[in-house]
Amino acid sequence: MRFTNVLIGILSMLLLAFSAEAGTYLSLEDETYDLLQRLEAEGVIESGLLSTKPLSYKEVLRLISEAENNAKDKSPFIQEIIKSLKERFKDKKALTDYIKPLDTAYIRYTYGDSKVQFFNYNMDGDDYKKGSNGRVGLISRAGVGWFSFYLNPELRFSEQDTKVVFKKGLPCP
Repeated sequence: MRFTNVLIGILSMLLLAFSAEAGTYLSLEDETYDLLQRLEAEGVIESGLLSTKPLSYKEVLRLISEAENNAKDKSPFIQEIIKSLKERFKDKKALTDYIKPLDTAYIRYTYGDSKVQFFNYNMDGDDYKKGSNGRVGLISRAGVGWFSFYLNPELRFSEQDTKVVFKKGLPCP
């Protein structure tokens, strides 16, 4: 009986952690961080702590609004960055349900000249083989009512093998 209660408690905490990640926070790999840092470097974001990650969607929306207010006399390039961020996060602003079957797609190629890999921070368990290595992946996300999810399947291929992995998958009941 005691073991069952402990197991239920652990599973409950895991579900709450998944819910926080997929539902309210921007993925650490998202390119939005780079764009916000560029806006900060240009001086249109003055109050952000962009070194603290992950950022909540609410904070991202606040930073975009601040950048828009401070960018009246900035270059068209900066205006375009702000416009693209506003477009990307418009569904979060309205706090409506959203489904993005294809939020991001990517292709990555690396060549390894040996089997030895030096520790590389945040590789998500990726093991590059000797020779050519390719990665093709996509990110899907949705938030409908009380449920949200984040999926990141990836096709990994090398000269030795090919496999499909779920790099990240976070269901949030």
